Amino acid sequence: MNTQVPVITLDELTENAEFICEILVSRNKMSFRVVSADQGDVLIIPVIEKSPVPANVLADIEEMQKSMNTPDVNFTSPPPLDMPF
Repeated sequence: MNTQVPVITLDELTENAEFICEILVSRNKMSFRVVSADQGDVLIIPVIEKSPVPANVLADIEEMQKSMNTPDVNFTSPPPLDMPF
């Protein structure tokens, strides 16, 4: 797996800013190291945002967890005789 960050120059970024930011960084989640002769290096990285979980989904999960913790079947008595084994 290649873990090196691609390096581009400040001039390349200036000439291709829309393509780099919209396609490569936003869509493909690529990071770039931008080098310049006199101002040092910077990184361009995507900010990954998580959308919040909707309230109805959280309520469903809580209800499912409660039902898993309190089973409605009584296991203290033997099963009915007509139950296949």
